[in-house]
Amino acid sequence: MGMDTAPAPIFHTRLVFDGVAYIDTDIQIPENGSVRCVFGWEQTKGMQALFNAGGRVYALLNTSTDANRRCFTASYDSGSSLVSGTSFTLGWGNESYGFFLTPKRVGYGTNSKTFTKGSSRPESGLVIGNNAAHTSTPFTGKVGGILRIYGSDAQNVTSYSGFDSYTPVYRLRPCTYLGEAGLWCVETGQFFGNSAGAGQLSVED
Repeated sequence: MGMDTAPAPIFHTRLVFDGVAYIDTDIQIPENGSVRCVFGWEQTKGMQALFNAGGRVYALLNTSTDANRRCFTASYDSGSSLVSGTSFTLGWGNESYGFFLTPKRVGYGTNSKTFTKGSSRPESGLVIGNNAAHTSTPFTGKVGGILRIYGSDAQNVTSYSGFDSYTPVYRLRPCTYLGEAGLWCVETGQFFGNSAGAGQLSVED
């Protein structure tokens, strides 16, 4: 007798957020782990969430973001912002950006700003496109490729390309699964789709 075969995800290049949808996962960032992903193509030039784990490890475009520039806020193992305001920015002339957050710095490309992390580890899963409480302005752009989560071995990386020397603990790939757009965790074989109960995710190649 033949065995049932689970359907396979269909992978795509980008996952598109509409400013309403967001994704809850049960993936926890390892202690002293890092997050790396290409973000961009935002439709709204204003405040919006990138990702958040338990209100302790997060990155967003803050309220200083305007028609001229993205202004980043970041925190790591802290309930308060470690980088915020207009201290770390990126102009809209850059359609997309290779963004990363480690226990020691936040950056894009070869640009970064250092900070001293807090001591409060998040115990909840990573949310992509909103904050942990789902009360932020959701993301209006695209995840441009694989979102990668690294272990503590990569904590001293200082540029986006510097992660190339390390193996991620988790890889979240834009995909469709049973007709629904979302992210597929390669390592666990899990699909994570829209958790908002409204809005829509879509994919591009």
